[in-house]
Amino acid sequence: MENTGTLVIRVLGETKGNKLSPSNYDIKEIVSLLANIEDILYPNQKNRPLITYELGEGSVLNKFKTTIQAVISSTAIFASVQEAQSTEHLEPQTAKAIEVIQKVAYQKNYTFEISSSESDSVILEINPQTKFVITKDYFVETELYVYGELTDAGGKTKPNLHLDTLEYGALTIQVSKDVIKELDGNPLYRNFGARIKTKQHASTGEIDKSSIVFLELVQYDSNYDEDYLKSCIKNATPKWQGFDSDKWLDEMRGGYDA
Repeated sequence: MENTGTLVIRVLGETKGNKLSPSNYDIKEIVSLLANIEDILYPNQKNRPLITYELGEGSVLNKFKTTIQAVISSTAIFASVQEAQSTEHLEPQTAKAIEVIQKVAYQKNYTFEISSSESDSVILEINPQTKFVITKDYFVETELYVYGELTDAGGKTKPNLHLDTLEYGALTIQVSKDVIKELDGNPLYRNFGARIKTKQHASTGEIDKSSIVFLELVQYDSNYDEDYLKSCIKNATPKWQGFDSDKWLDEMRGGYDA
C-alpha cells in the first residue's frame, strides 16, 4: 500500500495485578478498539481503503497502518480534542468512537496514549480523569424530510435504502421489504424523499446517521410546476385577507427598524 501512515494507540494499565502486555490483553478489548478506530479513520465511509493492524509490546501497542491522508486527518482530529478537551465539534460517529475508548479507560483504569507517524509526541491522552463524553442535550429527537438520489435498495436480512442527499450526504435508511416492493420500475438513480426520525445536533444541525428510523417514502419531483404553485397561492390567499403585514413585521422587530 503506497503513501501510508501509522496511527498508534498505546494502552497502559494492569489486569489482575499484572502489567498490561500482548499476552494478557483480552481479545474483546482488541475487537472493540478495531471497530472504533475504523469510525475515527473513515467515519461514515462504506468502501474505505485498507487498514492493517499490528499488536506489539510496550505495554500494549496497537498499530494501524492505512492511507497517509487518513492518518493526517485523524492526527488533526485527536489534536483538536486534546486542545478543546471536548468531542462536541466532531461528527457523531467519530465522537462516539472516542467515547467508547474513554468508557474503557473509566472501567479498566487504563490510559490510552495516541500518537502517529505525523507526530513525534503523544497527540491525545485518554485516562480515567478525562471527560470527553458528548453532552446528551446537544442531540435532540427530531423528524425530517430528506431528499436525494436513490443509489441502492435491498438486502436479505436488513433491507435498506441508500439515499444520496445534498444536505446530509449518503444516508442508509432501514426499511421493510414491503416498502421496496412498492417502488415502481427501476427506482435506482431517481430522486426520492423520505420522512425520517433521528437525532439532530441542536447547534450544528448535523444528524446522527446511526439513529435513523424510517417513517414514510415520498415521491419527489424537483421540476418546477407553475400550475401547482398557482393553486397553492389561490388556496392560501383568503386566509391572509385583512392581515396587516407591516404591523406584524414591526412587532417582530420590537419596534426597531431593521
